[in-house]
Formats: sequence, structure tokens, C-alpha cells
Amino acid sequence: MSKDTGGPAFPHWDEDQSCWHIGLTMRDYFAAKAMATLVANVVPPYVSARYKSDAHAVAAISYNMADAMLEARNK
Repeated sequence: MSKDTGGPAFPHWDEDQSCWHIGLTMRDYFAAKAMATLVANVVPPYVSARYKSDAHAVAAISYNMADAMLEARNK
């Protein structure tokens, strides 16, 4: 089963190429927003004790938050 990506976050029509550019998915956009907040406010004390790599932990937590946001958005 594939993850719900929420569709494109910022699709736009390119007049010169006569096609749509999809860009980020909503899931990626939400994860990026969550990641910025985690890195700025939460990461060091929480992550170090639980995960091998802070970067992998932040990514995992960010996508979990994005999935929760998509789920709430679809209700």
C-alpha cells in the first residue's frame, strides 16, 4: 500500500512548455515545515537518546507528523 502524498503542493502551468509542473507533494511540504520546527526547537534532547542519527530521526519524525497532518486534513 502506498502512502497518501496529498497530491501536489504547488502545481503550476508552464506556458512555454505547455505542461504542468507538479513540484513537491503535500506530504513533502508538510514534512519540510515540521522538520524546520523540530530542528529549531526540539531535536537535540529528544533525538540523541532514542536514535542512532539525529538526521534520520528528524526525517522520520517529520514524515510521521506530515502523515498525521494529511490524515487530519482528510477528515
